[in-house]
Formats: sequence, C-alpha cells, structure tokens
Amino acid sequence: MNEIQPSEKQREYNHNYYRTNKWRWHDYQRRNKEVISQKRAEYRHVNAEKLREYRLDYNSKNRWKMRRYNWIRRNINPDVAESALRAHKGVCEICDRTTPGGRGDWHVDHDHATGRVRGILCVACNAVLGRIEKRGIPRFIHYLTKGVK
Repeated sequence: MNEIQPSEKQREYNHNYYRTNKWRWHDYQRRNKEVISQKRAEYRHVNAEKLREYRLDYNSKNRWKMRRYNWIRRNINPDVAESALRAHKGVCEICDRTTPGGRGDWHVDHDHATGRVRGILCVACNAVLGRIEKRGIPRFIHYLTKGVK
C-alpha cells in the first residue's frame, strides 16, 4: 500500500479539528445516513479483496486477541479459557484424538447457560456435542433405534 501518511503536525491538527467540530460531523451523519451507508457499501464492494486481505492479516497477527474477543462474546471467561488451553495435553477429552481436525484449532467447550468451561474438544466432538445440546439426546436415540427390533 502506497498511502501517504500525514505528518505528526497534520494528525494533531486533524484530531483537534475533529474534537472541536465533531458536532458538525454528527449532524452531517444524522442528515445523510442513506448516502453514507451507500458509499460505505460501494467501497466495501469495490475493495472486497483488499478488505479481505486486511482482515485475514489482522486476524493472523492478533490471534489471541480475536480468541479473547470471541470468548467474551460467547460469555466465556477468557482467563479461564486461556488457562484451560495452556493446560491442555493435546488430546480431545471425549474421543482422545491428538489432532483438532477440521480447519480450526482446539475448541473450548462451555456451558451456554453459565459460560463455565467444561474442557477442550476436537472439532468433530464439539460439533456433535453442540447438536446434541441444541436438539436433545432423545431425538438422536430415537433416530439410532428406529428400525431396530
């Protein structure tokens, strides 16, 4: 990217100008929501590949930051999740698989109601457990036993 960066003096001027005139910008935003939204959508469409590369680069450089953010969004205590991952022995707690499988990494399993961390699972076990939690065990048992006499 060959973008010209403003000087320190220019940045300070811009910052001070915004601070003293931000009401003008907020007023403009309020009156022109549709235009601004349309311009942003157009920019995202035209620069989709550039934005995708930026997002991937940011996520790879800030892997732990992104993990913590996702844990907080899922009501998981990030410190507990991090310590569970660090103490993890490299084995799924359900199937004893030694690789996480799939595209991802090991999953921090948690109780959705309380956010309590239960353990570290591989991708497959986490997916199965999520489906069982969502739909209930009786439906799976019914499916597995139908047709068996």
